[in-house]
Formats: sequence, C-alpha cells, structure tokens
Amino acid sequence: MEINNRTVRLLERPVGLPTKDIWSFKEENFDLKLDKNQLLVKNEFISLDPAMRGWLNEGNHIYLLFK
Repeated sequence: MEINNRTVRLLERPVGLPTKDIWSFKEENFDLKLDKNQLLVKNEFISLDPAMRGWLNEGNHIYLLFK
C-alpha cells in the first residue's frame, strides 16, 4: 500500500508573529506493509486553538502545574 504523508514541523520557537521560515513542510511517499494486528489511522482533521500560540514560547506554563 502506497502512503502519502505530509508533515509540518516547528524548526525554532517564534519571536513575535510566527513566519513561514520557522516551519518545515514536507511531503513523502512510501510503501507500507501492515503486519498482523496492526492498523493504519488516517487523520482527516486537526484542531488548532489560539492558546497553543503561548505554548510555543519558552518558559514555565500554567498547564504544567495541573496534574
């Protein structure tokens, strides 16, 4: 089975507004052979919340205090 995989990776923490050059956008194709008891999950949607922008900043985050 041939798979087309798209990845978006953060290369460095943004200073100010994020720009395109701090991200890596890649698309790759590869053959996938699933073994017994394995399955393939396709992600069709992703949710991005405005609060996630703060998570890109270095330092302590309030959400780490709640466990």
